[in-house]
Amino acid sequence: MNYNPETYVFDPSLVSTLTVGSVKAARENPDYLLTGIPQLDDHYVMLRPRRVNGILAYTSHGKTSLMNIMAREAVKQIENNENEIVVYVTWEDSVEDLTLSHLANTSRISIASLFHGKLNLTEWEAMMKAATQRAQMPLWAIGHSEQKESRRPRLTMTDIWAAMEYIADKRKKKVRAIYLDYLQRINRDDTKGETRNQFVTIMDKVKDLALGFDTCVMIGSQVGRDVKERKWKQPQDNDAQETSNFEQTCDGMISLWIPKKTEKIGDCLIEKKGIDGQAVFVTEHAMLIQTLKQKKARAPVLRAVDFYPETNEIGTYTPPKNMI
Repeated sequence: MNYNPETYVFDPSLVSTLTVGSVKAARENPDYLLTGIPQLDDHYVMLRPRRVNGILAYTSHGKTSLMNIMAREAVKQIENNENEIVVYVTWEDSVEDLTLSHLANTSRISIASLFHGKLNLTEWEAMMKAATQRAQMPLWAIGHSEQKESRRPRLTMTDIWAAMEYIADKRKKKVRAIYLDYLQRINRDDTKGETRNQFVTIMDKVKDLALGFDTCVMIGSQVGRDVKERKWKQPQDNDAQETSNFEQTCDGMISLWIPKKTEKIGDCLIEKKGIDGQAVFVTEHAMLIQTLKQKKARAPVLRAVDFYPETNEIGTYTPPKNMI
């Protein structure tokens, strides 16, 4: 592909002018989104246009839940701009299952109760009210429905690019952030070579998506089984399954660990240090969130939180009463 050199060669004067403009824009109108999680928002600033953010976790350790929370919080920050939307792409869950987390959080009815339809009249009314609110949220979904008769689409990144063009060109919407759930489920039919090379290509396409649509991308990734064999099981930046290009492509990375899934309740994970230091124990709700990397900002940063999957939310870590 031949590009016009005028579009990618920058003389010193233009370099300086563009950089000052970037700093001025950041000063007058910060363009990063908050996660909605105080333990991250006091330092994480990579939810920006043209940036790729990665979430690393072992199976069932909260990747989808955290991306759901972030997407929900992102929507709150763009509601005053009718042309901006957030997009969530799901390869594994149906759009109905994906939306259960939003209904649970709003209605305060557990996801399990919603999934099985076990609702009394009061709960049904609360669910319907939550569904009405969800219908008004500028949060679009790409994926498959349980109720459509057509076969489940196995979407490639080429398909996602086409969907983004449709949203931008036909529906005239600006995608402020897009969440991709998750790397290992993405169809590789539009890539070539062996498996690892295919995932390298996918991550290149993810970066192209961020640059091509001037949007913030969040993508989840599984980690390998060897993480569970370590004494300290917090995933690190080189643990992404299948490809090292995940670490290289991501401008920011966050990892998750739910200790009760691998350790005994009551075990001490982090000992108290100093007067203000906090010891962290394995509890029913404890989750460790670590900012592994972010360009030009603080990392690594490790934080303990409480995670409530039944209502899809994160709160302040509460140590066992006998350990306070």
